[in-house]
Amino acid sequence: MPSIDDVQFDTTDWEPRSETAENRRKWVNAWSDVLSIRFNAAAPQMPSLFRLQALKDFHTLQLQAAGGTILSLDLLQVKGVSVGKLLFKTMQPEGGWGYVAMLILPYRDFSYSIRIQTLERAGDEARGQYVWTWLHESQPEEADRQALWFGLETAPADPHVARHCMADEDRWDAQFPDHPLSRLRTELSRLIPTLVVSRDVKNSAPHRG
Repeated sequence: MPSIDDVQFDTTDWEPRSETAENRRKWVNAWSDVLSIRFNAAAPQMPSLFRLQALKDFHTLQLQAAGGTILSLDLLQVKGVSVGKLLFKTMQPEGGWGYVAMLILPYRDFSYSIRIQTLERAGDEARGQYVWTWLHESQPEEADRQALWFGLETAPADPHVARHCMADEDRWDAQFPDHPLSRLRTELSRLIPTLVVSRDVKNSAPHRG
């Protein structure tokens, strides 16, 4: 059975933090963002990475219960390894969004998940306010603004349900590089090319759920 040491990645600019669980490691950066890896020595209870719609439905159900929503879900090939890349957001109890990126490596008998978490703080709402103002100037009708904001054909019946919105799009990242969602994507893009998976893991039976 492989171990947590069989998946490695660059942790430059991340400071390690103590972790009591042997199957989990954690780091924190200067923004207090959290990077972690978890090894689960059991068969994954999720659909295969090659069934993206089923995988999306699976995570959507889980996130809805927590007031969250998927921002993106993709299948990557990293140095010959199939990796699921999931980005989502959930509302924090004290207000504001929390953003999470996950790299998922499921095999028949075990799995790995690498997570980066960033949190909105005071002032981070400026990104959404800017995008809404930009949209307001081009769309005078409220219903049209609501529909475009959420990428729908018509305004949503309940605008308070968590959804992917226009302000979440990566086209705003360069303009707001310090926003937690921008940082999340930046850190993820740095980490992925450094991912190294051992031969033992690569040769393990794939997850076909």
